[in-house]
Amino acid sequence: GSYTVKVTMSKNFTLKNSDTITYIISPKTLTGFEVSSDLIYDKTSKTLMFNIAGVESNDNVNVNGYTIYNTNGQVVEAVNAGSYYAVITSLDNENYVVNNVRVDFDVVPRSVTVTLKNQTSVYGEEIIVDSTAYDVTSGSVCEGDELGVVISKVAGDTAKEYELTANSTNGNYEVTFVNAKYTISKR
Repeated sequence: GSYTVKVTMSKNFTLKNSDTITYIISPKTLTGFEVSSDLIYDKTSKTLMFNIAGVESNDNVNVNGYTIYNTNGQVVEAVNAGSYYAVITSLDNENYVVNNVRVDFDVVPRSVTVTLKNQTSVYGEEIIVDSTAYDVTSGSVCEGDELGVVISKVAGDTAKEYELTANSTNGNYEVTFVNAKYTISKR
């Protein structure tokens, strides 16, 4: 802000032009920002909180204006797992300013463990691998989401045990799989 000070001088000094001085105290520009917490996919739009560097002791400053973009520069809501950036446009303390500072952040995939179930058939029968034969044994899947689990059997159709492996097609989840066996029994 702008402050006017009236100066009174002793007899030995005189001021030229005026006995008042105007001081202008400019807001401090802040540039050091980071997102203050890990953001994990949970099917909701993220509200960002920021750590701010360079704030004077005993001052309280919060971001009150920002826009979120995807890596293609499109304005989005940060819902799905992936990389984003926020452009900070305003603060809640008039002693500080920000000039469209970019802050990169990620929404990380939700971690789950999936345990496959053993499957069987009899030699000579059609081999059908059931991609729904699993349990989520650690973590949780957000309501309405599908993991997109695809279970595969190692090639072969003779009577013996084969490894079942899987992958997930849903990028919002980091899935750890516990493999199982597919057993073809003798006739």
